[in-house]
Amino acid sequence: MPGEELAGLVLARVCEDLAARRQRAGEEGAPLPGGGPGVLDAHLAPLLVFFEKQADKALDLVESGAVKKVVGEGSGRAAFQVEGHGETYVVFPDHFCSCMSFYFDVVTKKEAHMCKHLLATRLAEATARCTTVVVPDTHLAEILMEL
Repeated sequence: MPGEELAGLVLARVCEDLAARRQRAGEEGAPLPGGGPGVLDAHLAPLLVFFEKQADKALDLVESGAVKKVVGEGSGRAAFQVEGHGETYVVFPDHFCSCMSFYFDVVTKKEAHMCKHLLATRLAEATARCTTVVVPDTHLAEILMEL
């Protein structure tokens, strides 16, 4: 897909800027200052250029707290879960989402750079707006086996 590399660079830059703002605020794992709705507004323009269909929906997912990071207790391995449309989607932020939009729009038709769940996961992690849950590795494996 044309511009895919540039879109990835823009998203990486937005996430780096958000993480830097959080770090300047004092705590690496703390949400951005002001933390409420609109915390991502300054970064919306570049996101809309490359992710126009997904950006608003992804921001809604972040703002609503729909993103959860699931970390294996012993291994430290992680996957994300995103609640949406009555279902829970499993997400690996750089590679995969279990939703149909990822399969059809990203993989098959190559009409999108990523689905809203992937974008929401990247933004939620960069802004420390995802819930982190530590589970036994066996539970993480069960989540992954359901894919």
